[in-house]
Amino acid sequence: MKIEVLKGKEIGKTRALYEEVFQDSREYTDYFYEKVQREGTAFAAEENNEVISELFLIPKHLICNNKIIEALYVYGVATKTQYRGQGCMDRLMKEALYYAKESSTELLYLIPVSTALYDKYGFHTVKQGEVRIWQLSEKESTEMMQYNFESVFEFGDKLYQEINGLEKSIKKSLELHAFSCIYPLRDREYLVDRICRAKIEGGGMYLIRSQNGKVTGFVITGEEEREIVIMDMAGEYEKKEEIIKSFMKWQGRRRMKEYVFTIMIKELKESMKNIVWNTLNDEI
Repeated sequence: MKIEVLKGKEIGKTRALYEEVFQDSREYTDYFYEKVQREGTAFAAEENNEVISELFLIPKHLICNNKIIEALYVYGVATKTQYRGQGCMDRLMKEALYYAKESSTELLYLIPVSTALYDKYGFHTVKQGEVRIWQLSEKESTEMMQYNFESVFEFGDKLYQEINGLEKSIKKSLELHAFSCIYPLRDREYLVDRICRAKIEGGGMYLIRSQNGKVTGFVITGEEEREIVIMDMAGEYEKKEEIIKSFMKWQGRRRMKEYVFTIMIKELKESMKNIVWNTLNDEI
C-alpha cells in the first residue's frame, strides 16, 4: 500500500472513491473538487494504482475567543468496502496529523459519523449533534412576525458590508452567554461559499432584518425529501427561537427541522489548550 499527499489537479484521482462512498449530487461534487483542488490537500492510500482510502484537509479561518485562528477541516474520510479494517485510514490519519503539526495550523476539526473513531487521535467532542424539530402552535402561526426576511440570490459589495457588521452583534451575544466559543470567520470567501452551497443543496440564504430594516443575521437552509431544513443561523442567538418561528411563518410552514452537527476538535498549539469549549449552532 502506497500513501500519497496530493495537491492541485492530482487530487482528481480521488474522485472515483468519493463518488462511490458519498453519492453527492454531480453539481455538489464538481463544486467540492474545484474548491479542494484550489485550496486543500488530499491524503490517499493506493493499491495497484487504485485509490482505496482517502481524506482531505481544507483550510479554514475560525474565530476563537475574539481571535482569528488557522484551522484545517478533516473531510471526506472514506475507504473502499473490501479494504476496511486493514489499517488504511489509521495510516492516512497519522500522515495528516503529522502534516498539520508541521504547518501553521492551530487546530483540526471534523464532523464525524462516529466519535469513537477519532478519540484515539486526540480529538474530543465540543458539540453533540441532534435534529431539532420546530413547530408553530395555532396561536403562534397567526401572530405578527417580529422579523423580516430577504432571499439572497447573488453576492455584492453592499450585501457584504451589511453582513460584515454582524460580527459586533455576535460578539455581544457571546458575551451575554459567557461562551468560550469557536465559530466561522464570516469573510467574503465564507459568504460566497455558503450562498453557492445553499443553492446546490436545494436551499437558500436569507437575511434577517429587524423592523427598522437593519440586518441582524442570516438563515441558511437545505432541502431534504422536499422539506426545508435549517442548516445554519447567525445573529442574535439569545432570540433564536423567536427568529426561527418568524422564519417559519414567512415560509408558510408549521413545522421545520434544524440540523445541529457533532463537532470534534484537536488542538495543535499550546495556546489552544486548556480552553473550556462551547460552540454555537454554526456549521464551521
